[in-house]
Amino acid sequence: MANPANRRRELMTRMRGFEDLAQLQGLVGDFYTLTAPSKFHAMQHDGKRNNKYTGASPRKTQKYLCNVWAKVRAAWKRHGIRVFGFRVAEPHHDATPHWHLLLFMRPDHVGLARATFRQYALEEDGNEPGADENRFKVVPIDNARGGATGYIAKYIAKNIDGFALDDEKDDETGEDLKAMSRRVSAWASRWAIRQFQQIGGAPVTVYRELRRMRDRDLTLHPDISPAHVAADSGDWAGYITAQGGPLVTRDALRVRLSYETTENGNDFGDDVSRISGVYSPQAGKDSLIFTRTSAYKIVPKLKADDTGEKLGFSGGSAAPRSSVNNCTRQAAQGFDGDLHADSDAAAPAEIAVFAGDGATVNVDALTRKEKREIAQRLTSDVKRKRRKRGTPTPPPILEGRETMIAELLAAKGLESSPALVKSVMAGAAIACGDLVYSVVDGRLVTRRRGEDKSPARVMATKQQTSSLISRMKAAFCRKNDAAGVE
Repeated sequence: MANPANRRRELMTRMRGFEDLAQLQGLVGDFYTLTAPSKFHAMQHDGKRNNKYTGASPRKTQKYLCNVWAKVRAAWKRHGIRVFGFRVAEPHHDATPHWHLLLFMRPDHVGLARATFRQYALEEDGNEPGADENRFKVVPIDNARGGATGYIAKYIAKNIDGFALDDEKDDETGEDLKAMSRRVSAWASRWAIRQFQQIGGAPVTVYRELRRMRDRDLTLHPDISPAHVAADSGDWAGYITAQGGPLVTRDALRVRLSYETTENGNDFGDDVSRISGVYSPQAGKDSLIFTRTSAYKIVPKLKADDTGEKLGFSGGSAAPRSSVNNCTRQAAQGFDGDLHADSDAAAPAEIAVFAGDGATVNVDALTRKEKREIAQRLTSDVKRKRRKRGTPTPPPILEGRETMIAELLAAKGLESSPALVKSVMAGAAIACGDLVYSVVDGRLVTRRRGEDKSPARVMATKQQTSSLISRMKAAFCRKNDAAGVE
């Protein structure tokens, strides 16, 4: 249910209906809280990092809680314990989910049900500190304190829209509960966690389908009429009673859903089953009542023209601004090349494509699977033609310094293609007239033709000059020594 307020109202109605049934049948209620072991928690209660955390996500923790619940249900079934009620999943301060369950059962089953639940709740890491106090908690329902619905109403509200929780604070974080409701909904959506689950009783989908018929004057089958009257008035307890009681099994329901199967019902060519109505299994298909009488499809959003009117036409002349359209319509041309008169009353033309052998295929007469095969074949032909043409090689991309050299060459009237620039950067020289251009230490250097200014030549010249200076100094020293001796 998309509307949060309606979702909350329906949950409260169903919960109160279960409570009324439990009181009529003399049943008692227990409020359970189930928490995962410490290794599933990223943070401790005081906000410090938990060193035992194994990196489990909220989704993985939810799966662990589901496995514990499955074991408990199986054990209860072996012991003959039957329950009904609701389960709520909500996050701790570190986003780790935990469960609250409000269940009704016979008074003589309470002790065994608690012991069995505690056994499986502590089956994994049950000896760790604090496990016995925190992993599984039980609160017996006291009708003097507001009834069973009052125990779970707060959890329903703070996990949907925060209704009637003004100025209420969270016990763990101290934050405003009404502000937290949005984050809780986002948390459940992010980790695909089912927040609310009905345990036992008749399915709610049949209840919703029966409420669809509130404005229709129908003569219903005697097996359907009591459930319809109760659903139409929002009486969940009456609806459950009409379906066989809160502990009714699915094969004993008096009103069920009817489905219709559509061949090639989606874009993948699969058969799709959709709800069409409700019927009574005891009376057969003669009691079938259709609740889905309208068909819907997704269409592109209409655009408004300059006059502000929305046009619902897929083609043809535009809507006139007056009651008379003086525009001359253009004749339509078909596949055969003949001109055809355009008429509003004419039937829509069949969509056709050309097959590989030149034949024309009527697309409207094809199934979805055949349409998909044709589309795949056309796509494959396009890809094959593209491979034959080959993919053009993109020009090399210049880096920052290469771009600067290219701009300098272009300013001097020289070619500055990416390939040439990369060659110059690698050590090549460009001769233009009497000048030679080369790159030295990342800079563009210009010299006269015939002057060898390569790095190797410059180094050799420096070495020769240094050697000549050394010889001259040595000769000068020898001359001075000889003069001193004389």
